[in-house]
Amino acid sequence: RNLHGRTGGRVQDVDFHGMNWGRRLYRGALSVYLALALAWCAAWKIAGDRNGALYLVNSLACWILGGAWLASWLRFARSAPWLAVALSEIFGWIWLRHYHWMFWRRVPEPDARAPAIRVLSANLLRKNHDFTRLVRVLRQQPVDVAAFQEVNRTSVTGLFAPLRDAYPFQYWISDTKSDMGLGVMARRPITLERRWALKLGGTYGLRLRLHLEDRTLLLYDMHLLSPLYDLQAANVDQLLAYRNHQMARILEDAQAQREPVLLMGDWNTTEGSDIYRTARSLFQDCWAEAGRGPGWTWPHNLEPHGPWRFWPCLRLDHAFCSRELEVTEARVLSQPMGSDHSPLLLTLRLPATQG
Repeated sequence: RNLHGRTGGRVQDVDFHGMNWGRRLYRGALSVYLALALAWCAAWKIAGDRNGALYLVNSLACWILGGAWLASWLRFARSAPWLAVALSEIFGWIWLRHYHWMFWRRVPEPDARAPAIRVLSANLLRKNHDFTRLVRVLRQQPVDVAAFQEVNRTSVTGLFAPLRDAYPFQYWISDTKSDMGLGVMARRPITLERRWALKLGGTYGLRLRLHLEDRTLLLYDMHLLSPLYDLQAANVDQLLAYRNHQMARILEDAQAQREPVLLMGDWNTTEGSDIYRTARSLFQDCWAEAGRGPGWTWPHNLEPHGPWRFWPCLRLDHAFCSRELEVTEARVLSQPMGSDHSPLLLTLRLPATQG
């Protein structure tokens, strides 16, 4: 439509066709996004991580819900404000239900009688051959025990061997086929009590007993299967079933223990999955208790697709502990250390002994 007017005795034409076309495209794109977000949200709440088709978008739950909250306002704020309010309330409520821990933190009252212990968890990335920075961090940080995932022979020669003087108690195991495994190094004595393994992927869980002065702590070092691990050997639904099986076996074992337990490692899943929700119903999420911000740990680079650096935007590395343990600190070491994962550093206080 052309708008005709006179300015200085001359007729000017103002063409709004291009403006209207751009506005329709903009609103149409937002409408499509909102429709897809609503469909995903319904499937997410009904099927959760049990649906293999949702494995990737479950990892992006925070971004999808946050984007839908903003898109509802951008799309309907002027034309239908009541609809903007309704949609934003729906998405905002679901977002806060799963991510309220970003804004709320319990302020603990430290018990001076309870001994503190510092624990680090890190995925080493099997393609990583330079552990210089991680070695420096472990020498500088007063860490009592460090748990590692994706351990191979390069990790042993580049990381475990240089730190044997500072961490004399070490254990590691690596699968020869996948060239991946688990490892632990500690300043205090540790005892391996149990190991879990699958034919696909090899060892995925260790239960170790950390011996302190007058008590012990059970530490679970875990690396759960990713739905993208080996699509030639199994499809996505099968890999998710394997991962659920892995988690169920470890949670069953941890629940049966009478002593404090700490489960940590690379879970290859975020807060949008059934696995996370099940673990949180049984134990306390250390990051939700004492962390700051979203706690994103992955990815630092786009391996295996290329060497390009990236900024972490998902939380795949988790730590859960018994409710009698007090989590006083949870930090993500954000500086790149050669892996696509960021290490997670915790400070815990064990229950004080009676008397």
